[in-house]
Amino acid sequence: MLVGFDGTDWVLPTVPDGTIAALGEHVRERFGVDVTVTACLGVSGDTAISAWRLYLCEPRARIRLDGPGRWMTAEDLLARGVDAQQGEAVVSWLANGRPSAPVPWERRGWFDEVVNWTVGRLAARGIRITGRPRQRTCTLWSYVLEFPTSAGSVYFKAAPRPFAHEPSLTAMLAEWYPDDMPTVIAVEPTRHWFLTEEIDGFDVLRPEPRSLDVLAQALVRYAGIQWELAARAEALRDAGVPDLRLAVLPDVLESLLDHTSMFTGEAPESLTPGELDALRRCVPWFRGLCRRVAALDIPETLVNTDLCCRNIAFSGAGPVFFDWAESALTTPLCSMRMFLLDVDEAFPDDDGPVGHLRDAYLACWTGSLTLEELRQAYRLAEPVTRVVRAATWFDCLREVPVERRLEWRVAIPRNLRDLLSFAHERSLRP
Repeated sequence: MLVGFDGTDWVLPTVPDGTIAALGEHVRERFGVDVTVTACLGVSGDTAISAWRLYLCEPRARIRLDGPGRWMTAEDLLARGVDAQQGEAVVSWLANGRPSAPVPWERRGWFDEVVNWTVGRLAARGIRITGRPRQRTCTLWSYVLEFPTSAGSVYFKAAPRPFAHEPSLTAMLAEWYPDDMPTVIAVEPTRHWFLTEEIDGFDVLRPEPRSLDVLAQALVRYAGIQWELAARAEALRDAGVPDLRLAVLPDVLESLLDHTSMFTGEAPESLTPGELDALRRCVPWFRGLCRRVAALDIPETLVNTDLCCRNIAFSGAGPVFFDWAESALTTPLCSMRMFLLDVDEAFPDDDGPVGHLRDAYLACWTGSLTLEELRQAYRLAEPVTRVVRAATWFDCLREVPVERRLEWRVAIPRNLRDLLSFAHERSLRP
């Protein structure tokens, strides 16, 4: 393992700016080793905002240390004493050797395959790479590289199996709505890879805050696209977008509840046997709820269930919507949960912005329903939103080893508990 001297002892290298991009630059500048991050082995705590994250890196070239670093066996490092949780993550990794990777980018040599493919696709367009690729993201859900080129930055993204539809979906949306989506350069559907041009004036790692009016305009445009895409629902399903429409969602919930190992057990966040039994008794109630929402006759369409302020870019021409991984066909009433959580976090002492943006979006769906009726419909569909989120997380996590689910392991039980709370609040006694 690579260690550095902190003035007192040899320790694992630390990076104050915990982004993936900063980590690679720090290791290269301090130790002279060019690496790519392949996995997160552990985090402190159970939230996405952690005191530390422990990453596994793979050298991109032959290793020759050029800086204040040295190699140390994991056993020697552990004997010197490290943070208990970090030590546990290292021990778990050593005990498992190098297990089969839940995502392809954890496989040795994968990075070189990506570079070779990217060079070939860009060369076919007369574009050449002008510098070292910069790693932007590496999670279980995506892997992103930024390539400096003779035509500006080009972004490579790889998606895991649960989001295998994202490259083709993004290309379809870019063809139908070229002003509203990233420009797609190339797609490798078998391996779930794609290349896009940069969005002028936007840095995905440092998105600029936007006014409520600008965000409202973006939501109005998003709803307009959804209205039109309702007529293309079958084409989207054929492209691999998960079908979580109201007619099938109760069956999805029933099937999900049969996979008890995903959300029960000894962990503090696990569902209790009593909660699981209560959820199973909720299924007929939920089936009736889905029929009530369907009866509102709001067209089901493509929904980015993870739509938030961070995946809307703003260029001079208007909003650009990217990161369509967590998409599904379902009711548009499920569109706003993550977005409004973002807004609520930005304005914790003011309910006005959340209500303003919710209404701006809902007003786009007025037809036979008034805005007040749509507000009621939005509240009615809140349990639907939780099941859609739980189903998405289930598909994400089912192939991930338990020890690698980290803080995301709470996602399914949290959404299912919310469903149970809604059922009780609405006078169901399961």
